[in-house]
Amino acid sequence: MSGKRVLAEVKTGEDDRLQWGRLRPHQHEALRLNHACGGVSLLVWVTPQGEVHVMSYPALLSTGWKAGKSVDHALACLCAWDGVQQRPAARYETAVLPY
Repeated sequence: MSGKRVLAEVKTGEDDRLQWGRLRPHQHEALRLNHACGGVSLLVWVTPQGEVHVMSYPALLSTGWKAGKSVDHALACLCAWDGVQQRPAARYETAVLPY
């Protein structure tokens, strides 16, 4: 039997950018530790327009994302998780991620 631990933090908001500070310190730490232990660490951002961005947390960090920085549409696409095709969602409530 095999499997992989997956941790995803999901954020929504009214801004066209996702600020580092939207995640609490314990959420950043959990994503970091999960990755360090071989798990998949994802940050899911639902934009005000209903777009769903599923991003690799380690990929975001490798771009220099840190306190005081934000994720915009271009960075979200650059760090998209390989297992999910990026696409707009119909609405927040009806967003279905194609796993």
